[in-house]
Amino acid sequence: MRDKFIDIGGKPIRTAPVYFTLGANKGMETWYNTPAHIKITVSEFDLDTVSFTYGDMFPVFNASLNTGEEWWGQVYNYAGIMTLIEKYGFPEDPVYDMKKRFFPFPEGKNIGMYLKFIEAQVWDDNVLEKYRKRTE
Repeated sequence: MRDKFIDIGGKPIRTAPVYFTLGANKGMETWYNTPAHIKITVSEFDLDTVSFTYGDMFPVFNASLNTGEEWWGQVYNYAGIMTLIEKYGFPEDPVYDMKKRFFPFPEGKNIGMYLKFIEAQVWDDNVLEKYRKRTE
């Protein structure tokens, strides 16, 4: 992922990213017992240090889930993801509940095919430090 980001001009500072979504995702709230939200505007970031995938990064790079759309196995910079959003819109945000194991999808299909949101991978702690809770 990091190498693919560098290939499209990204300048990651971290070895591994911190994961966010571009916009809210209701289903993701069911992944945790006490979910919390943070909202940071895109304009706060140096966009050379933020990559994007059209869907959850892990399914997007899982070849066995690839159904042929152009975003499978791809990482985008901000301009690239905005072009994709203009073309296809935001991915659907299907109703599911991870804790209750409620997945209203056709039998035989992997949930990874349905985890659709725009994922943002932040490769720099500079902006994040402003929002981290301090314990002193």
